Amino acid sequence: ASLVGALDARIDGLAQLQRADGLFDMGNFDSPPDSAFVLKTLARAQWFLTQDAAPATDAVRAKLKSLILATTEGVRTGGVHTPNHRWAVCSALAQVQQLSPNPAYIARIDEWLAEGLDINAEGEWSERSPNYTAHVNNPSILEVSVLLQRPALLDAVRRSLESSLYYVEPNGEFETV
Repeated sequence: ASLVGALDARIDGLAQLQRADGLFDMGNFDSPPDSAFVLKTLARAQWFLTQDAAPATDAVRAKLKSLILATTEGVRTGGVHTPNHRWAVCSALAQVQQLSPNPAYIARIDEWLAEGLDINAEGEWSERSPNYTAHVNNPSILEVSVLLQRPALLDAVRRSLESSLYYVEPNGEFETV
């Protein structure tokens, strides 16, 4: 109950950054993938609040759900800047699907997946960045696999993790050429 005021204020703050299309204005205007990164976190928070189901969070959950659903439409119907953004969008949509099932979310995920995962046989994602691999590609594909029960997607994550071993230097640093 002591966090309700802070949660409410943060939701209001995000709502002030939201544009008419549902996306957030955070410096990278009308960016569905940037909004997807935020959406994924909001959806997880909503899931935890819903699981807790504390009466003190009823109003906050209702407000957050409204914000999430408005954001989801902008993320679902928008485009991406780079290949890894597809997976961030898919992960965000899969997170929202757990809260508010909608066939349109699954259809968009399936559209992106139909293009094929941009990972080669050796386990390197097309952007070849350890940062994107560790923070976008692998977690996003893992989340889509688990949340939508698509275990075949795990093969790409396994290959990526296995290939990453070849980029670790003896001192523990990661090669990032």
